[in-house]
Amino acid sequence: AVGGLPFTGLAAFSLFALATSVFSALNEGELRQRRVDLESLVAMGTRLDDEGDPFRQASSVLEGLADRYAFPRGIALGVVDDGMVVLGSLGLPDVAARTAVAVDPILERAWETRSPIAVRRFDASTNPALAALMPQRGRVIVAPMVADGRPIGALVLEHPGKAPGVERRVMSVVAQAAGMAALNFRNSVLLRRVQDLAEHDALTGVANRRSFQETLERVVAVAGDLRDTVAAVLFIDIDDFKIV
Repeated sequence: AVGGLPFTGLAAFSLFALATSVFSALNEGELRQRRVDLESLVAMGTRLDDEGDPFRQASSVLEGLADRYAFPRGIALGVVDDGMVVLGSLGLPDVAARTAVAVDPILERAWETRSPIAVRRFDASTNPALAALMPQRGRVIVAPMVADGRPIGALVLEHPGKAPGVERRVMSVVAQAAGMAALNFRNSVLLRRVQDLAEHDALTGVANRRSFQETLERVVAVAGDLRDTVAAVLFIDIDDFKIV
């Protein structure tokens, strides 16, 4: 015995003290990571709120997640009437924005479950569209973007490192980023539709007087700064146009 405490009790006490200190250190480290995660999400949300273009919003989300978790490659996809399009890409120079993409089963499953899915790699036989966009990519996260109960798009990110699986904390942050992006994408699309209605004739789709006025002001402003540039307006009058 040492100081009246048996050796077995001393060993148990030492192990308990060591475990407590390790647990406290892990808790502090986890809290620190979660605080940085929250700060990254807040900064990302601020950038999204300040940007109204969905393509630039997509790039902002991908870059923000890459800065936080060092994702080497990723794609942001948006739903359109006849499928999907690429809104932005990260580390994939051959994948251009506005590229049409078919809807793979894993995307439909992510929308249905409304939670991110982690896979080792995309099988070309079951998910051909994503396998073509991100060939030979290991540990990929597919995060659905859903707003108002409808699919808006998806974030597809390659996770770095060789360790199996993806941390639950990382999956949670990616899911929250996808949710924020979905709301902003929806709002930007709605805003664009309202602008189109305000600037185009509802019957013909042709730019109306307001759109012409704004375009003319931009052209005149640019031409005023360039001495060698000539700006002109061609006026065509069609008799009884309203009858036509």
